[in-house]
Amino acid sequence: MSAHGEPTSRDVEALHRHVAELLDDAGVEVGWIALEKAPYRDLFLSKQLGCWLLVTWADGTIAIEEDYPPYLLVGDLMSGTWPDEDRAAQYAVRWVPEDRREELWERYGIHESEPHWV
Repeated sequence: MSAHGEPTSRDVEALHRHVAELLDDAGVEVGWIALEKAPYRDLFLSKQLGCWLLVTWADGTIAIEEDYPPYLLVGDLMSGTWPDEDRAAQYAVRWVPEDRREELWERYGIHESEPHWV
């Protein structure tokens, strides 16, 4: 994180292919978020690092979000909360330990190419 507590591209690099569980107020898993880094060029053709966040809900619905500097969504994840306006709720974030990460990435990770989402 930056000196001001904002996520940096280094944080996004470190979270590449990580999965977080979303928990409701009772501690029940209601969804999962998989994060994948996504390099891009900005309007000035400078190389930047963004990311895709694939949200899979327990009811089977999915949503894809993209995040770029200043990484507001990554900041939410790193703060331990995930607000969801569509569901009028805020969920706790629990990062999946390394020994379960590959298993959950296979299930909830990003496996389609970018044009599938756009």
